[in-house]
Amino acid sequence: MPFMKRIKELLFDPSLPRFLLVGMANTLVGMALMFGSYNLLSLGYWWSVSVAYILSMILSFTLNKIWTFRSRNSTAKAALLFILLNIFAAIVSFCVAERFVSMALNCWEQKIRDHIAMIAGMVLFTATNYFGQRFLVFRKEDICTWPSPIDSRIGRDPGDT
Repeated sequence: MPFMKRIKELLFDPSLPRFLLVGMANTLVGMALMFGSYNLLSLGYWWSVSVAYILSMILSFTLNKIWTFRSRNSTAKAALLFILLNIFAAIVSFCVAERFVSMALNCWEQKIRDHIAMIAGMVLFTATNYFGQRFLVFRKEDICTWPSPIDSRIGRDPGDT
């Protein structure tokens, strides 16, 4: 398979729009849970944030496993990888974004740099999370992600080239 065609398949996989939809739905549900816990249940700031994030992660994991990636991998293994990936993606994405924006825009006001870094971190986090979930957490274990030229010839007649 030509390299550019493979890159196009990697970037424009049908799972990407589903992943983004799950992310949007998860954001709305998380916000509803957070503000509902705070305002309706009077749980306070940290309890409301914690409840929202824990329940949102469960929702995100479930929807991405079943609908986005249609994974049949072990749920326990995938859940552990999902949690570790989210921690890794958050730390790396937001640290890289903060460092890069601070260096690139060092003349700008701190508050503006922080807001730009947060947005950049969210973009990096989404990309890191998508590729990590697609190729690590919910990867299809029965197929090879990068087939070799030899693998693509398996099953052909010896006379075919």
